[in-house]
Amino acid sequence: MIAFLRNLFIRDLGLKLFSLLVAILVWLTVSFAKKDSPAWTWTSRTLESTYVNIPLVVEIPAATEVRTWKVSPQEVQVTVRGEPRLMKSIRASSIRATIDVTGIDSSQTFQKLINVSVPPGVTVTAVIPEKAVVTAPTKQ
Repeated sequence: MIAFLRNLFIRDLGLKLFSLLVAILVWLTVSFAKKDSPAWTWTSRTLESTYVNIPLVVEIPAATEVRTWKVSPQEVQVTVRGEPRLMKSIRASSIRATIDVTGIDSSQTFQKLINVSVPPGVTVTAVIPEKAVVTAPTKQ
């Protein structure tokens, strides 16, 4: 038994130490490369913030449109992610939630996807709710 253990550890000791050294170098290379990758940057060097009561604005098709559109809900919750230096400058007023009603002529109720625009370098991760109920009034 002792001869077996001695052979296990001592035999080809140079090759075993070389293999260990190569394994450590590969591990270090991968760990340093991972820190510089975009995926690593995205998960470790970003902040996420949630803003509530962002007003929902209806984008009307023409400046001469006089109808009053009804939207429910009138406010949304938006979660954004970005680099810490960008996130420090973000305010609720720099986030814009809109609904585009271009091309809607008749009086009807429908659901539309909520569009959110944020400053460059910031990403929208969630909008609650994602859709809003829009009621189009009769065209006069």
